[in-house]
Amino acid sequence: MKNESVLVIDDDAVMRDLLPLLLATEGYNVTAAESGEAALADLAATAFVARPAIVLTDLNIPGEARPQLAEKLRRALPPGTLLIAMSASEPTLEELQTFDAFVRKPINLHDFHDALERARAQRRRPVTSGASLQPEPDSLQGAALDPAVYDKLSTVMGPDQLAAMYGMLLEDAAQRLVKMRRAVEVDDKDAFTREAHALKGASGMLGAVDLHAIAGRLETQGLLSAHLLPELDRALEQLRRILEVRLDPPLVQVSRDRR
Repeated sequence: MKNESVLVIDDDAVMRDLLPLLLATEGYNVTAAESGEAALADLAATAFVARPAIVLTDLNIPGEARPQLAEKLRRALPPGTLLIAMSASEPTLEELQTFDAFVRKPINLHDFHDALERARAQRRRPVTSGASLQPEPDSLQGAALDPAVYDKLSTVMGPDQLAAMYGMLLEDAAQRLVKMRRAVEVDDKDAFTREAHALKGASGMLGAVDLHAIAGRLETQGLLSAHLLPELDRALEQLRRILEVRLDPPLVQVSRDRR
């Protein structure tokens, strides 16, 4: 249902930019918050009747434990609001108990609409089985850019917006590559994994299949997979070259200083 209001909660700045852009192309009115606490503060400052019809929240945001946050969101939202969880990793049934549906990152518009259908079916009913909430497994691999995702985005966005979105992805990936290399230098496994996790989500959502796959290995294997960073760099450059040919207007030049 278009013109519905959606609140996106995600601690990753790129996801807070990308998801609202995607959803806005479908006619949704979207706001975003960087944490559960920030979302609750924003809701408290909003008239009850003007609060969102849909909340899409990452399960792995820092701060308050997931079940408590979900319960507080429920109390702050109108009874008909749909509460949808998202994550790049597999949640437990307990984590999903207070949500209407679950969708796996990377999210595209088809996944979001499927999640809405599941959420409406699950509304006001406890989750008794994880089967209906589970996303379909990823099946794409071994390509720099998934043409189906690109074509779908190109049909719902103008050329300027599409170029800006992919330019944002390339810039973000370049910056995260720098941060992961620095994390290797100081043996900071948490920072390394955090950057890989964020890159996996953003790249998967935009169909950057190789970036998504390599980032997933970096996240899972941590510092032991640092030898894959040159492979990530090559995948980034390959994606940039493909996009420079496909996009009109062309991409804004992304910094190549990733030493």
